[in-house]
Amino acid sequence: MKVSIHFDKPFHGVIFSKGHYTYRNCIYLMPNSAVKKLFFDISINSCGTTGNAQGTFYNEDVGIDNGLYFENTIIIQYDPQVQEAWDQARRLRCTWHDQYEKAVTFRPFPVDMLDVVRADFAGDNVGCWMQIQVGKGPWASEVAGIVKIGQTMTMVLAIKDEESKFDMLVRNCIAHDGKRSPIELVDGNGCIVRPKLMTKFTKIKNFGSSASVLAYTHFQAFKFPDSME
Repeated sequence: MKVSIHFDKPFHGVIFSKGHYTYRNCIYLMPNSAVKKLFFDISINSCGTTGNAQGTFYNEDVGIDNGLYFENTIIIQYDPQVQEAWDQARRLRCTWHDQYEKAVTFRPFPVDMLDVVRADFAGDNVGCWMQIQVGKGPWASEVAGIVKIGQTMTMVLAIKDEESKFDMLVRNCIAHDGKRSPIELVDGNGCIVRPKLMTKFTKIKNFGSSASVLAYTHFQAFKFPDSME
């Protein structure tokens, strides 16, 4: 399958076949290439290509009268490390009759994100907890089940100090799926590293009986390439 892609400005991201991010021959554009035009081939026998056309190379009857096709889903990802709401997944299909190519159709591919697990921490004389909420919190509901990529979420972190003597600073926050290098979200000074994904933390003191100090940030749900997390 021969593919051409044209961008309206230099593209610095990565393009690869879905499910094959770790296979070099299935990555069609490496990060920071800054191209405006791209031409590449997708093999019919690798990189997740499927369809009913493969059998014709082995003289199998696959119903030529009904048309032959093969297809492959590619991911157009702007950030080389994480998938975000504005990235695109496109299923490319070549269909033809009597061995004549007819068309290439594009269909979006849904990308979901798995449940975000709540974590509770204990400190010396200070209770500490964290919660991921669906929607704009910190009064929203805790996440339960799969959420869509790009959905607005809230990260809530809080401490419980009975004497209200302590303040808090959120820093060194990372995201990872246990397989790849962690993605830094907040640096050691408490500054947001990826402002496109996450807002600055807002702090609330005396947040009812559950927290003496609470900090929260809104972010867009994202996922790692070829991972449901």
